[in-house]
Amino acid sequence: MTLLKTLMAGAFAITIAAANNTATPFNEIASRATQIEKDANWMKQHLKAKQYDRQQLDEHASAVEQNIGRLRELVASLDTASLAPQEQQKVELMKTKVELLSIFHSKKKELLNQGDLSKNRSWLRAHADGIAKRAGMLHKTASQMN
Repeated sequence: MTLLKTLMAGAFAITIAAANNTATPFNEIASRATQIEKDANWMKQHLKAKQYDRQQLDEHASAVEQNIGRLRELVASLDTASLAPQEQQKVELMKTKVELLSIFHSKKKELLNQGDLSKNRSWLRAHADGIAKRAGMLHKTASQMN
């Protein structure tokens, strides 16, 4: 009976620790970056096909835009005063990466809205690839902060 109580208490403590760990802004940044990377890679692959669904492309672009907006809010709200100098540098690096994502997405959105996608497909694929790579780098940096 004592072993069972000990195991249950240990499982409860692990659950509490895991819940506290996932509540950090760095975890949400990493999660959003992963979602952006997935959406951008989907767009890149989708644009390789001769037949593509414009509505799905627009939906994924909108999801990327929403996630980038949330990332901007998250990195702006980070308090770096209590962090070590090395961690402060990583936060500044994350802020720069989020800005780069925003710039890449703005250009991609501009290309999407220019009308004929067949003329801009290679540019759109390149921008989607750039977004995916930068989102992956952001995920890696945010994951190091936990």
